[in-house]
Amino acid sequence: MRRITAFFIASILLTTCFTFAVNAAGSSMDTATPISFGSSYSGVMVEDGADYYKITLPSSGEITIDFSTEMWQLEVCLYDASGNQIDKVYPNAGSNSDTLKWTESYNLLSGTYYFKFREYGGYTGNYSFTVTFVSSGESFSESQEKTDNSFERSNAISLGTTYKGQLGENDEVDYYKFTLSLSGEIIIAFTTEMWQLEVCLYDASGNLIDKVYPNAGSDSDTMRWNKSYDLLSGTYYFRFRKYGGYLGNYSLNVGFNNSGESFSESQEKTDNSFERSNSINLKTTYKGQLAENDEVDYYKFTLSSAGKINVNLNSEMWKLEVCLYDASGNQIDKVYPNAGSNSDTLQWTKSYDLSAGTYYFKFKKDGYLGNYSFSVSNGSTPPSAEHNTTPPADRPTQAPDNNAPEDVTAPPAELVEPGDDSYIIPDPDADVDITINIYLDFEYTVINNYVVIVNYIGGDTYVTIPEYIENYTVVGVGKRAFKDKGVQKIKVPSTVTQFGAEAFDDSVELECVSGSAAETYAINNGFNHTSESADSDGGKNPIGTIILVAAVVVIVAVAGAVAVIVIGKKKSVA
Repeated sequence: MRRITAFFIASILLTTCFTFAVNAAGSSMDTATPISFGSSYSGVMVEDGADYYKITLPSSGEITIDFSTEMWQLEVCLYDASGNQIDKVYPNAGSNSDTLKWTESYNLLSGTYYFKFREYGGYTGNYSFTVTFVSSGESFSESQEKTDNSFERSNAISLGTTYKGQLGENDEVDYYKFTLSLSGEIIIAFTTEMWQLEVCLYDASGNLIDKVYPNAGSDSDTMRWNKSYDLLSGTYYFRFRKYGGYLGNYSLNVGFNNSGESFSESQEKTDNSFERSNSINLKTTYKGQLAENDEVDYYKFTLSSAGKINVNLNSEMWKLEVCLYDASGNQIDKVYPNAGSNSDTLQWTKSYDLSAGTYYFKFKKDGYLGNYSFSVSNGSTPPSAEHNTTPPADRPTQAPDNNAPEDVTAPPAELVEPGDDSYIIPDPDADVDITINIYLDFEYTVINNYVVIVNYIGGDTYVTIPEYIENYTVVGVGKRAFKDKGVQKIKVPSTVTQFGAEAFDDSVELECVSGSAAETYAINNGFNHTSESADSDGGKNPIGTIILVAAVVVIVAVAGAVAVIVIGKKKSVA
């Protein structure tokens, strides 16, 4: 009987000791009780007591502690592996309950951590808690050494690949490095459950290019942030940093679109001065880019003889600054072409009469960045005094000599029938440039040695159509040439006898010569108009009326179609 009793007592004592060993908390970090995620633990808080528990994270992620006790309040501390305090809080039951239920989450790097529960305010009693863990799935595993918290230790990423990361209690900043082999546009796509953070972009030398503070806005807890940057080739860094106290996981992807620059340019900015300008050839299309770290490009070209040049510029930028300089760097022109209110695509053309020599074009940022293409081509040679007095044999109609008596007019035109080889209309489908010339603010084409205005590219509200352009008589206005251009009043000379469909806005006012084709056109189509006598038009009547009208009927029969097709061809070629 004594043996049975002794055995029974020993068994009770052994069981009691074992249970105590499982549930007892350590009294220091060295003796802290290891715990497993998802398991429930309990303990007893005594006066002046402090209980330590140890957890180990296999990777970076979020831990959540759920704590319950009949005590009204206690102190809770979280430490990293080196004993550095990460957090200290004093959860309490509040005024409406005697039961304290406290939950808190922490975003942490991989490694060992310690929880300390300490008596506070004289409250003692039982408690229980559970710690759960969710991995962040970071693409670059990071421990408490914080391996990506500087330019030198940044994570190298590839374009077009999605990466995952985390900003945590003990890791508030991440650096990423990427390299562009060519100049172009990067597109960053960023998603996170954090409401806000700070994002910085740096160049290879650590110079700040941009700093932004994207946030989720008022209608969402999920931030989806996208932004594009035009950049030169080379190495760059993104830095994501805690802002406003928000922590959590994120994903990012950096896409890339090549600018296709004709002259490859790195962060050395090789074409940002007269001395380092890119040499270009006439009649060749070049591509370039104005970027966050390259806001100006210079180009150099040389004319072997005097003449007219046409510059054609196309861009998705809404606006930019264009300057033309001579060989000595003297500014010849400065303009600010823009896409206008009806388009996001900038298409700009201008002509210059220049002497032989070297010239420079400068394209500079004016609030917008992006890609562009341009070409510089020869135009027709500017007429000299000799040309004004002695017309070439193949020009049937010419402008009168300004020094001649007033009653002297140009000889009438000789009609060239369509069957004649000299009557050539440009083929819009041919794989060559269709000739579009520019005079002042008018785009025009020459058909059978007569001019048809095909497009107005200026910005004036009052416009005078010229009678002559380059010794050719202006005889027609093409389809939609002045439509939607903001012109309110147009002076039409008596030389113009044919008009394409919707050549003008319905609200335009036409100034015509009495008895002219323009007056008849205005009356028949209901345009507001004023008429003046031919004498008030300078006494000029340079057309053999009957013969010219016959010629114009043949020409303008195709002018409307050619006008539209020519403009379309110009845009596609550019």
